[in-house]
Amino acid sequence: MNDQQFFVKMVLDNWQGQINAMDKLLATLSDEQLMNEISPARNRGIYLLGHLVAVNDLMLPLLRFEEVIFPDLQPVFVDAPDHDFS
Repeated sequence: MNDQQFFVKMVLDNWQGQINAMDKLLATLSDEQLMNEISPARNRGIYLLGHLVAVNDLMLPLLRFEEVIFPDLQPVFVDAPDHDFS
């Protein structure tokens, strides 16, 4: 394995590790907890989750893996602030 392959593997392993950690966290949260604001007048957990999914999805074509899977998430969770779509 050359240096470039090692670097790519390291980045992808870290990316997958972050996804696994988020899955573990989400398994502990209820729907009601996700609907709460993180702090007063701030984003709700559900918005942050949607934002993470949308941004992760937008990385796929950037990294030349595949096309965006969920294009409908971008206007709601990337282009607009929370509470615009309640």
